[in-house]
Amino acid sequence: MTPISKIEVRPLRKTDDVAAVSEIYAASWRAAYRGLVVDTYLTTLTGARWLPKLQDLAQSGQQALLACHVGQPVGICTFCAARDEGRAGWGEVVSLYLLPGYWGKGIGAKLLGAAVAELRRQGYANLYLWVLQGNTRAEQFYRCNGFVPCGDTLPLQLAGSTLTECRYQLAASDKQ
Repeated sequence: MTPISKIEVRPLRKTDDVAAVSEIYAASWRAAYRGLVVDTYLTTLTGARWLPKLQDLAQSGQQALLACHVGQPVGICTFCAARDEGRAGWGEVVSLYLLPGYWGKGIGAKLLGAAVAELRRQGYANLYLWVLQGNTRAEQFYRCNGFVPCGDTLPLQLAGSTLTECRYQLAASDKQ
């Protein structure tokens, strides 16, 4: 891993270019989900898919942190109180995406660590997130950062295919 200096992790601001931020999602999806999601879907994917979500974060109760390199957004992490009623009182990491050129440089861990710290500051001792089954890079990343699979799965319909998401958790009782 070759760390990149001058990475700033900060909240998403109203003045940030959400179109540029949404492109982080699209670029990351195209690279991370190759072989898991239908290629025709990935090749036509644009950042426009995430614009409404980013513009309505406050209404959804989600918060977002950006990782910026020399002032430019290269990663985003969104999080909130658990959206799953069965996990009331838990915090949820909703998404974590980086531009592929920034993978493996410690930025994702820094961004995830900041989100976990903020959720803990807000009083959430237990946290969870969902990982697309077969995304071995993400599975390894979350395990290296203390999250463990708990056995819960969720079917996901996407581009005419049924995929599976797996829940990973970081419970107060789990050692980090």
